[in-house]
Amino acid sequence: MIPRCLPLFNDLTYSDQRLLQDILFGDAALNVFLIGPTFKEPHRGLLISHFVVSRQTLKDAFLALALAFDRPSAIEQAQRDTGAQYKHASSAIRNLREYKVRNSHGVSECLALGALIISFTHYHSSSPDSSPICRQTLSLIKDMYESDEALEPDDLVFVSCLILPEIIDCLMQGSVPTLRYRCRPGAEDYVDRYTGLFCPMLPSLYDICELNNALSHADHQDLHDILEAIDRIEGTVTAWQPHIPEGFATRYTTAEVSHMLCQAQVVRLGALLLIHRLRYPFGTNSGPALALATAILTQLDLTRAATNHSILSISLPLLAACFEIKEEADRKMWLSRIPGLVGYSVDFSQHLQSHITRFWKLLDDVQVVSWYNIREMVQLYT
Repeated sequence: MIPRCLPLFNDLTYSDQRLLQDILFGDAALNVFLIGPTFKEPHRGLLISHFVVSRQTLKDAFLALALAFDRPSAIEQAQRDTGAQYKHASSAIRNLREYKVRNSHGVSECLALGALIISFTHYHSSSPDSSPICRQTLSLIKDMYESDEALEPDDLVFVSCLILPEIIDCLMQGSVPTLRYRCRPGAEDYVDRYTGLFCPMLPSLYDICELNNALSHADHQDLHDILEAIDRIEGTVTAWQPHIPEGFATRYTTAEVSHMLCQAQVVRLGALLLIHRLRYPFGTNSGPALALATAILTQLDLTRAATNHSILSISLPLLAACFEIKEEADRKMWLSRIPGLVGYSVDFSQHLQSHITRFWKLLDDVQVVSWYNIREMVQLYT
């Protein structure tokens, strides 16, 4: 049983004490950011442990997130500094920029700081592009992440949720992500609270970004090698199936099982769609791409209807699938369904919808587009 009163609260204002109690012991944020209830108590314990051990580093990030989820009374609202959450968020970002990773504790603390900031960004920012924070955080831990074999699973809990937003950003500008996810030996049964069963797909998504980057500056002599590499990664993705740990169906709720199997399926299909578009730019050979896109969107829609819950960590396959839609009626329908599919917040959904609608305008105008220059070209449609 986790105590609901921490002595570390005692020197804080009453308002800050209440906010921290709510974010650490309440379920509001956990309901938004975790796959389901089975993950709640382990995650709550992890957050409390981080707060106790790293209070000075993480306090502002916790308070910013707590204010984002707070529902004050009318009197409290009138008395509140409306910019307080952004002041705390700015302080948290400053802490991240000044952070130095020196040991395994630093890796864990830095990842927690970055994850809290992007949680605030996804839930409350009016422009929720979290990729700069993800890139900054992953850059800070990169050396130790790639060299330290002694890092514990609890040190790396937040890696997956920081990798994915950067991958989307890198695909759109033809760059390479900061680090490649490492599948640790003996972690075959690991089930991630954000990405469920598809962590083993993250290295392939990194490799797809690398190939996209190579295509962005390839000449004719390079193309043969790049196409061979695309064939290899396609074989890896095609053959991949999620590993189902023993007792999976009884350890997790029915909705969680459906959620995680959906994640795994649509991320795999999304990777195949990305690979197809490495070979064939948007606007060419669209039949196979539309078939994959339809499968992704249908699976997401069915799982959303069956579980009455948005599906976490699927922004990449959702974007890739929506980019393929040509008919105006279908575009309107799927655009309207995005808030229910991705969750987080209205602003986060609108951020994705904006990406998609600007891309549609671009493709309708220029007819042929490659992943690696989407960012540069779509800026003309802001």
